[in-house]
Formats: sequence, structure tokens, C-alpha cells
Amino acid sequence: MLCAALLIAATAFGNPPRLDGVWSRDADGAATERQRVEVETPNRALRIAILPDRTTGRDWGLPYFAAAVEDLKRLRPDAVFTVGDMVQGYTRSTETWNAEAAEWFAIADRLPWPIWPVAGNHDVVSGTRDPKDNTFEERYRRTFGPLRYAVELPDATVIVVYSDGRRAEEGVALSPEDLDWLEESLTAAESRDKPILLLMHRPMWRSRSARWDELVHPMLVEHGVSAVIAGHFHALQRDPDRDGVQYHILAACGGMIDQHPHTGQLQHLTFVDVLPEGAVEVHHQLLGVTLPPDHVTAADQERAWRLKQSAEAVSFRDAIVEPLTTPTRGSLEIELFNPLDIPIRWNWSGLDAPPSAEVVPPAFPGAISWNSRTPVDTFNPFTMLVDSPLAIEPGGPVELAPLERKRIRLGWRIESAVATPLPATEVRFRAIYRDGLDREVPVTVIKRVPIARTAAIAAVGESSTESWTRSRFPISAWEFSPYDSLEADASARFGLDRDGSLLLDVEAPDEVVSTSIEDPRLDPSRLDDPMLDSIRIDLSRGESDRSWLLEFPAEGEPRGFLLEQDLVSACGLDGVSGPLVSWTREEGRWRATVRIAPRLWPAGESDGLRLQLGVADNDETYHTQWRFLAPEGYPLRLLLPPMAEPNR
Repeated sequence: MLCAALLIAATAFGNPPRLDGVWSRDADGAATERQRVEVETPNRALRIAILPDRTTGRDWGLPYFAAAVEDLKRLRPDAVFTVGDMVQGYTRSTETWNAEAAEWFAIADRLPWPIWPVAGNHDVVSGTRDPKDNTFEERYRRTFGPLRYAVELPDATVIVVYSDGRRAEEGVALSPEDLDWLEESLTAAESRDKPILLLMHRPMWRSRSARWDELVHPMLVEHGVSAVIAGHFHALQRDPDRDGVQYHILAACGGMIDQHPHTGQLQHLTFVDVLPEGAVEVHHQLLGVTLPPDHVTAADQERAWRLKQSAEAVSFRDAIVEPLTTPTRGSLEIELFNPLDIPIRWNWSGLDAPPSAEVVPPAFPGAISWNSRTPVDTFNPFTMLVDSPLAIEPGGPVELAPLERKRIRLGWRIESAVATPLPATEVRFRAIYRDGLDREVPVTVIKRVPIARTAAIAAVGESSTESWTRSRFPISAWEFSPYDSLEADASARFGLDRDGSLLLDVEAPDEVVSTSIEDPRLDPSRLDDPMLDSIRIDLSRGESDRSWLLEFPAEGEPRGFLLEQDLVSACGLDGVSGPLVSWTREEGRWRATVRIAPRLWPAGESDGLRLQLGVADNDETYHTQWRFLAPEGYPLRLLLPPMAEPNR
């Protein structure tokens, strides 16, 4: 069975992974759990290198990983580990997972020694979202190694803990079996009288469900653990030492980051030096510079995170009203807020050119400055438009004391007549504050200008069976997301049939259409996060509304679901119990035509409807990406010709 496992690995990756001859394996060829591995290294002071997360970085992240490997070849540490998330994962396809693992090994195998892996959530979580689906745990064990193990180096013991043994839905925690194994491993490591390091992917000490302070930390103190190191957050930080135990969280090595490096988000390597007297020192390195372990403290990183995540930091108080048929200019009221305990300064500008790399000032006197490519790497040309006819006038500075709010006017202009609906136009707000090292830290908040749209549908003429709006409306990403797909916007037009039915014609560019998958959820989570490419329709008139979710599997017929008072129920797509739907797929796109009879409309005034239309793109991944017809709070106003109140 071991030979069979080696053959499988050789077929998947060209050459067997370097650790295949190291692990003990079970009868099925998977690496056995909780094993101990004895490793010989030169008898000198020990240096361990650690690779942070590589996921959500798409292909642009691989050069960072390759550069790290080249650095390691020159620096020659005694052992190299990861903190997990080697593959993008979150897929339902083992072929996709295998290809991503092959990419990782193709670079990792450039080293003349193995990289000891740590399992991260991206490595093991299935795109089916089923907590009981262990497909990729088993795939990981066959490809990378065990999920839990210990490595006994001559001058240290490294214990690898599996932080995804319980799915996030259940709460991050170690199982009783894992706790017993950890106790045994720590006892064995302590008997060697060498420093002990603990590696994991998720920083479990940050999760209440792990009961870390009760179940784990006392064990670490008892057995003399020197340092605990994790990843997952993609933001470098050092938590306070506790009872002699260091706690570190690493950022990224080819992984997705979307903020300035002074917020802790950077591409780096980490080194752990075990000194002859047994002391353990942790430091981090970029190209040409070595960073101290407290380059960003937990307190400063929390400020950056709070600013980025605050829903109140920047909020629009009104919207641009369409249609606009002549060159014009105006202003919008926005509210700026400082959620921090220190002063900040706001500036802003529209996105009128692709972003370029930005210079990061020296971290300390005598250090070098360097360029951060984060704005370039994260630029999505399909959602971050630089040629919008809507120009945003730059502004600032606006100084805000802690917890202060100010309302200001955001100037905009349109230089020429616009014949089609305006696209979602980006404004980049930048809040700047001074951190604990007296450095300026900029935090970027991306917003898109809200637009209140109106579309008029003419009455059906004598020579026609249906009427349509003159323009197609874009289905856009009104909220920035690093997960947004690299595809153009979907679009829609609207019309009426002779019988008064509302017609929706939706076209969506899409290279990957999900296959059929069973989804038992009948609650609002299905509407928010469907497992298939979908359309969500929200109709409202007066105080009443009605919502449908239409799902489009690549195999089989479309499915329909109705939301009524937070209850989701399946409905027919026959024009009677639900909309009448036709769906066709072409190469690189799909099209749906939806017919909603007047009897299915919400009750209310008959001369107008408000419509929100969302298109969900699911490429068989864990995340389903939505784009919408209108920003939240500004549904499209459909002006309909006079008609009789439909019979009910």
C-alpha cells in the first residue's frame, strides 16, 4: 500500500513529495496521526524558518512564495515549516485541489530539504460546506502528511497542532483526543530538555470556544513551551507574552492582503532562532530588511482592523439620481467617523488610473524603504473602473478626534452626456493615524458611489407583444470584496408583456457554472449564500415586498424558492406558484429570462415597482460572490404604464 501511495503522489505531482519516505502510513496510504519523527540536523545553533499563509492570493501570490524559497536557499535554515493554507482549496473538485497542491510542490521542491506542513482551513475545508465532508482532510494526509505530529530536532521540539479538527460552525477547539495527545507530546518533549515550539494554523488562543486559558495554556506553562505561532489572520502581530510563553501571529507569503504593511498586512518570512543557552527569538524578514517581532503590536493592528471593518467609518447620506442626460456636477453628503482612541486624518479621491506600488518608509533608522505592490496585486479591472464617466473630486484633509463625526460634501461631475446607466464608481478614502512607533499608518476604505436609478417601461404597442427599457443596466459590485470574481458585470433589461407580466432579461459572463448539488437549507441563509449560480429578485410596492431565489445548476432544471417572513419554501417556476423562468448557457456566459405575472407581485400601488436584482456567481468554491443592480437602500424604481389592479 505504501508503494501505491507513492505512485499516486508521483502521478499527481511529477515527483514524490520529499516527506513520503518519512511518514508512517496506514493501510490506505494516508499518513498516520500523532506520530513522532526523529530528524538529524547539524550540531550547531538552530534556526527554523516558517512560511505564512499563501491563500486567496490567486496566481499573483505564487511569485512571493517562489521568492521566499529562493531566500531560504540562500539563508539555509535548519528546518522549514508552514503555518498552513498552502492551497487555495475551498473547492468541491479534487482535481482542482490536486492542481493547486502541484503548484505548491513545484515551488517547494526547489529547496534541497523538505518543508514541514501545517494544515490550514483552506487545505482541508470542502466547498460543499458540509462539516462532515472529510474529502480534503484525507487528500491532505495522502499528499502533505499528518494533521498532527511532532518533529524532534536536535535542539528543539516542534509540535504541530490541528486547529480545524472541529469545523468553524462548531467552534474552534481541540478534541479530547487531541488534548490527550498534546499532553503526551509535551511530556515527551520536556524530557528532552530542549525548547518546545507549538505551531498551528488558526490562533486558537483567540477563540473562546477553544477554552485555551483553561485547557491548553496551563499545559504549555507546565511543560515549558517557549513560543506558540499561528497564521490565518494574514496580519502580522505579536500578542503579549504570558507566563513565559510567546504568542505570535504571522501575515502572508503570497496570500491575500489589502492594506498597508504598517497595519500588519505584508508578505514575509519568519525565523525562530534557538540560541545555545536555550533562549528562543522570533523575527521576520522582507527583502533587504529584518523586522523585529513587535513590528506591529496587537493594539496597533486592532486599530487598523477596526477602521477597515467599521460600517460607520464612511457612510453616504444620499445618492446620485438617474437618469442624467446632460453634462452636470453636484455633491453628495457623506459622514466620516473616527472609531479609534487616537486622532485620524481623512483624505479621499476617485479611482481614475490603475493603482501603482506605494513606497513604505523605513521601519526604523538605518533600514531601507521598500515598495508595496498590494494596490497593484489586488486591483480588479472588472470592478475597480478607472474610466467611469462619473468623476470624483479629491478632498481632505478632515481631522477627527477619537469618536468624532463630521458631515462633509463630496464633489462629483460628469463632463459629457451619459446615454447608459452609470457604472459603480469607486472612491478611495484613506484614514491616517500614528501608531505606537510614531509611524504614519494609512488605512484604505473603498466605497462606491450610490446611484438611485429609475427606469421607465412603455406600454406595449399594437404591433408588439412586449416592451423593454432602452438600456441594459449593469449588475455591479457595490461593496468591495477581495473574493470578487475576475469577470465582467452581468446586465439586465426590463419590460412588460401584453398580459402585464414583468419581464427580466439577465445576461451573466461566467466561465464556470456549478454542477447540481443538494442543499437542504430552507432559511434565509440559502438566499444569502446559495451553492449555485443564482438570481435573487426582491420586489416591493408600498409597505409590502416579495423575494425569490432562482438557482441554475449546470445539470438539471432551474430551481425556485420564495422568501416569506424569514421562511424559505420551494416554489414552481411555471408562472403560477412562482415566476416563469427560462435559462440558457453559452460558452463563457449564461442568460435567464424571468416572467413575473401581476398576481405574484406584492400588494400596493399599481403604477410603480421597486426592484433589487442580484446575480450570484458560484464557481464550485466555498464563497459565492454577489453583484447587484442597485446599492443597498436604493432599489431600482420601475415606472410602469397605467394598468388595472391585477386580480388576486
